[in-house]
Amino acid sequence: MTVPIAHPSLSSTALLPAQVHAYFLHSLPPGESPGPFIEVAAQAYFYALALYFSRPAAGRPACTLENVLAAVRYGEPEQVIGLLQREPACVSWTLQMAEEITRGAYWQIQAVLHFIDIVLNHVQPTQAVEQQVHAYLRAHVPNA
Repeated sequence: MTVPIAHPSLSSTALLPAQVHAYFLHSLPPGESPGPFIEVAAQAYFYALALYFSRPAAGRPACTLENVLAAVRYGEPEQVIGLLQREPACVSWTLQMAEEITRGAYWQIQAVLHFIDIVLNHVQPTQAVEQQVHAYLRAHVPNA
């Protein structure tokens, strides 16, 4: 069993996807759910991003809380989901979000991203980290 990360200062430490996911689950406010779709989609999207960043590739940022959150905050979630769907290990984790994009339910996508931001508001990627992750995404997302 994976133990949640005990201290936010570890947000820039390379982690396994399961550790990132455990930290997210540990950070969920008890008894305050925005609804099953948003909570499940947020967990799946967050895990898919962690899984993606954990896969070695040239120039790909490491799997850290900062990098995953910077990707969540990238302004084009539909492009990020398209990128994740090109990674076989991430496809099943992005199906809900991809379906919402297909249906044109962008407000639900934004609700999922906002929920992740609220849950992990104590983890703040530095501007340099956000710029690095966003530059990587701009260079690799489909239709960028």
